Amino acid sequence: MAGGFEALGLAPELVRAVTEDLGYLLPTNVQDEAIPLILGGGDVMVAAETGSGKTAAFSLPLLQIVQEDLRSRLAGGAASRPTGKQSGGKGSSSVCRISRTDKDGQMVVSADGLSCQCEESKWAGARGEVGVLGGVHCFEVKVDFGNLCRFGWATQRASFNLGTDAFGYGFGGTAMKSNGSFEKYGETFTTGDRVGCRLDLVKGEISFSKNGRDLGVAFKLPPGAKGPFFPAVALKSAQASFDFTAPFAGSGDATPMASISREHAAVVEAREEAPPRDPGDARSRTPVAIILEPARELAEQVSDCLETFKRHLSSPSLEHALLVGGTDFRHASKLARSPCDVVVGTPGRVLDFLEKGLIKPRFVRLLVLDEADRLLQTDQLKTLAEIYKRLPQHGVGDLRLQVCFFSATLHSPEIAKLADSICDRPTWVDLKGRDTVPQTVHHVVVRVDPDKDGEVGPVPAKAKVQPRTDGVCAGSEGGDEERAEKLKRMKPQVLLGVVEALGMDRAIIFCSSGVSCR
Repeated sequence: MAGGFEALGLAPELVRAVTEDLGYLLPTNVQDEAIPLILGGGDVMVAAETGSGKTAAFSLPLLQIVQEDLRSRLAGGAASRPTGKQSGGKGSSSVCRISRTDKDGQMVVSADGLSCQCEESKWAGARGEVGVLGGVHCFEVKVDFGNLCRFGWATQRASFNLGTDAFGYGFGGTAMKSNGSFEKYGETFTTGDRVGCRLDLVKGEISFSKNGRDLGVAFKLPPGAKGPFFPAVALKSAQASFDFTAPFAGSGDATPMASISREHAAVVEAREEAPPRDPGDARSRTPVAIILEPARELAEQVSDCLETFKRHLSSPSLEHALLVGGTDFRHASKLARSPCDVVVGTPGRVLDFLEKGLIKPRFVRLLVLDEADRLLQTDQLKTLAEIYKRLPQHGVGDLRLQVCFFSATLHSPEIAKLADSICDRPTWVDLKGRDTVPQTVHHVVVRVDPDKDGEVGPVPAKAKVQPRTDGVCAGSEGGDEERAEKLKRMKPQVLLGVVEALGMDRAIIFCSSGVSCR
């Protein structure tokens, strides 16, 4: 771009860091394309060669977004997210309606919270603002158009795609009930039909009705099931209207949600409590962005880059935490509990901190998957899905969760599948193209199986010293961790055998980490 970094919309402090401190003259192609898109707020998928400046392409706009968000919160602005904080008991008050914030971005909720619509070709969901802690309660839904609908009840831990996990209980228009798995139940419903949803926390049962006809018990809640349970909906190319005020035929002795007693109500507050104005107050400094890397060394490199890029940012200055395996857990925990605006880490360690409550994700609005192809090569798909599920996905406008992929290639089926599940109409920036192997290049694969180490051939005579590993799985006995440690020690020995067998005089050897190189 002719205007340089200034023309990309970056803050002067960031421009100063890259031009004066680092000596960058002009943005690279990937920076030129990606930075304005990320600052614009949309999901982005970027493919570019290694060494093309990808780290700066996401780090610079990320730091700017984080600082703008933090300034707004510290000033008491509108950049706040639903907290999930529940209030119940005698002091509560409730107006039952579908939340306009606790929902997927594709779900459109009317101003009065009594109508939902999704015109997209993939599922979108929403939850009510008032949950149930006890008693017997009900509500009714009318299908305005379409039949790809699911109605029911869900906890706050549930996916917005109702019934696809253990925390949501749904009944769909195709005569299927779902709670982590789909089973036949009831009968189909479509445009014009009315579906009643009944929750009995005295008996621990959930049942449904169609046009006033009771369809029987659909779910028995497991012993110890924890609420509160909120009215929930998932739609796909459909629209529905809710009636929380009146009982319906088939509801029995259930109380309509609009008449729920304060004793049984749990209200989700729409905004965070007034944030502290002191930028140094740790209570106001929970992460706004998370960057995931496939390896510790890459996470450390990105952490170093952030330190350089943010050096001139002030009022407030930004803090980040590095969370990777093979480091002292107590030290990392202290970092996470300190004022922290950006988290950089490997998926396993980041998920561990989320599960332990050491990372509070309520303000996270930007998720970056760097080297996304390598993340999937390390079998991190389930971990990535778990991390994504724990992040707030219900914002709208500039409060929505923004997802950015950066990768050497975007053309694998795995990348496309992951992007489809966590991205919202992403913009593709492909500066790499599809990978091809020239006909003059010969490539082979040597498979190393730690369970059948006798099949890889004898250990070369020169391998007198056991290779040093990163120590992550050291000392493990049995299971996958022991196999992983064994595999790390075997691969250098096998590599040496290949070098000797092929009589290599010169070679370039690429390793997955700095420890492997050493």
